[in-house]
Amino acid sequence: MKKMIILIIAAVLAVLVLSCQNESVPGGQLADTPKLVKPVFSIGGGLHNNDLTIALSSSEKDAEIRYTTDGSVPTKSSPVYKTPVAINGNGTVVKLSAMAFADGKKSSDVASESYCIRYPVHKRISYSSGDDGQYGTADDVIRGYRHYGHDSDGRMIIYADRNGKGADGDWLTDDDTVRMFYIFKYDQNGRMIESRNYYPIAGDTELIVSDDRLRGLERYSYSSDGLQRKCLFYKEGPDGTWNTEDDVISQYSIEIFSSEGVSIWYKSYDFGGDDTPYTDDDYISYLLGYENDSFGVRKKRIFYSAGDDGKLGTSDDVASTYFAYELTGDASFEHVRYYSSGPDGKCFSSDDNITSYHRNLFGLNEYDISGLKWEGY
Repeated sequence: MKKMIILIIAAVLAVLVLSCQNESVPGGQLADTPKLVKPVFSIGGGLHNNDLTIALSSSEKDAEIRYTTDGSVPTKSSPVYKTPVAINGNGTVVKLSAMAFADGKKSSDVASESYCIRYPVHKRISYSSGDDGQYGTADDVIRGYRHYGHDSDGRMIIYADRNGKGADGDWLTDDDTVRMFYIFKYDQNGRMIESRNYYPIAGDTELIVSDDRLRGLERYSYSSDGLQRKCLFYKEGPDGTWNTEDDVISQYSIEIFSSEGVSIWYKSYDFGGDDTPYTDDDYISYLLGYENDSFGVRKKRIFYSAGDDGKLGTSDDVASTYFAYELTGDASFEHVRYYSSGPDGKCFSSDDNITSYHRNLFGLNEYDISGLKWEGY
């Protein structure tokens, strides 16, 4: 009898151990049965410019999907997937994980994606400091702004710099005067391929009207791996007409992207003695570097000066000034502070000086430029 009791206790303990393994170790149970296929997400992770609704699915007929949104491994006590998972709100970051479970089968491996929501910027407002002499405080004074227009996918298709209050005497209204504006064109793959810079007649409050004057034309090309974008800057040639055969390339730039498609370097080049782009005597005249977080959200835009060798693009370049971007706690706007080095002569130290201040306001601002004729001017 005593031996029988011992055998029963041993069997119960074995069941409990197996149950614990099934709960906490994905795929660690039922060694002789096949493992379930892990769930599939309808939208991939990364940086997105709008709210998301993500459907989870499984190819396993009888599987039950359980998920978490905090990056932890799902267990049999995690929420059961029934309806698509919503990820909403500017600045929201979520790590979504899911597993498939079914009686008598090994649970699947973990499927996981990380998402960051960052709405497009629709206004960048520039401020002067108020009576307190400080930037980013309540008495700051608007001195101008840039507003952006987007297509339905959130791509920037136009931006305009507004530099004066209109007849109503108020900023951020429709009658504010336009200093200049850019328009942008994309190919079928969503890559920018052309931009144009226009200046309206002084005091104009409208964009894309017949009296706007074209002042700059830029055309873009890409490397086969997509990690470089070249831009040729054109100006009108001797005939005084844009978009004709005698248009002249005045300079060019090369932008370097990370494998995630995020800009990390921008180099503007001037020609050497031959006035021809992409030759050995060209030199970098303007150098920018970018610091981004793991999702590709920009944190710093850094301007460099040449070091002791007098050349940009070499190892002794020195950070001279920079923009720093900081999202507010409620993600209602973003601080954009422009710094120069302080008394120690070095950027990114505690004595850096704020020399200008902006705020980025977020939201999709759809703008229609369908009436614009890209061919000819």
